[in-house]
Amino acid sequence: MASNKGFNEAFNPDKCKVRDLRNFLQDHGEFISGNKTELIARAKGAIAIGVKPLKEVLTSDKENGHHRNIDKFITPLGEELPDPMLLKANWTSSVDEIPIIGEKDIYNYLVLNTQRTFDNQQMKATRALKAKVFFEDGHVHSLSYNPIKAQCSHCFVKCKVMPSISTQKENKGQNCHKTRFSL
Repeated sequence: MASNKGFNEAFNPDKCKVRDLRNFLQDHGEFISGNKTELIARAKGAIAIGVKPLKEVLTSDKENGHHRNIDKFITPLGEELPDPMLLKANWTSSVDEIPIIGEKDIYNYLVLNTQRTFDNQQMKATRALKAKVFFEDGHVHSLSYNPIKAQCSHCFVKCKVMPSISTQKENKGQNCHKTRFSL
């Protein structure tokens, strides 16, 4: 990052050729079309707002991706959950074992919950409540349950969900979304 900052300070768009401006903009993921005046303005704007080169962004994404994947499977109680895509055993189609969750619980989570990632405002995800209609209309099928471990406070549920709008692939299961979630 320090070398990039030094480069941006040394890079003067006013003194560059069009080819150099286009290379700079392309390296930073910006549009490269336009005349020299537009390219200079775009390059100055990219420098002013601190747009990082794509190579630097990809490197930091790779470094941080592993940490994000680990954090994704840690419960609020600190338990580590396995990746549900890798679980092959213990899936059962018996829905009797799925924990009972009422409509009030779902409403409280989707609408009134304040555990968003960037502020303490209510989520107000009222459109997500429409999922109940899809469930009642038969869009959800092939429901399976996995208790993960005997001492785990969470479980995984997976199912197939048919799209609400019909598409070219009408066969059941061909165009379904494979959904997994934890409770």
